[in-house]
Amino acid sequence: MMYAGPADEDSPAMRTGGLPLLPAGTEWPMCAECGAPQQFLAQLPLPDGPTLAVFMCADDPGMCDAWSAGGGANAVVVAKGDLVPLAAPAGETRLGEVSAVRLADFDGEYWDAFPNQEVLGQLGGEPAWIQNEETPNCPSCDDEMEFVVQLEQGHDYRTEMNFGTGSAYVFACRPCGRGAFLFQC
Repeated sequence: MMYAGPADEDSPAMRTGGLPLLPAGTEWPMCAECGAPQQFLAQLPLPDGPTLAVFMCADDPGMCDAWSAGGGANAVVVAKGDLVPLAAPAGETRLGEVSAVRLADFDGEYWDAFPNQEVLGQLGGEPAWIQNEETPNCPSCDDEMEFVVQLEQGHDYRTEMNFGTGSAYVFACRPCGRGAFLFQC
């Protein structure tokens, strides 16, 4: 996943920032710890399935357990069907830029071979864990969730997602329509 320049805030394409496209009536995720609206990070329409919208608490970075898949300070909304832009609630901290994402085939090369600022992550494959493996189980069926995307912070430190200089990992249980997110640094 490579940086592809600025994008419209409600583009249906893969991107970071802007407004999430979700089914009408979807409620904006709120942090279970501090009660603030979570920051929208990424819109990830999967080539073979649903669209994932990734959120994380950015109200007071480092104070809520946003790094934990089950801490309530982050969310992954799995969406199908007709999607519309979800209006941001008062108090939601937006990313400083909406960035388009293009997919590039690395033919087995690890992304370290490319300029760091241009790499926004990896779609599919195996996660490159910074610490120990932390694949979550689905809270509905208790099966291990499928790794979907690894996210890097962004191309510009002034507008990037804040993973404490680390990487984020997005998982889904497609049969249950559930998602999970965590990051490591």
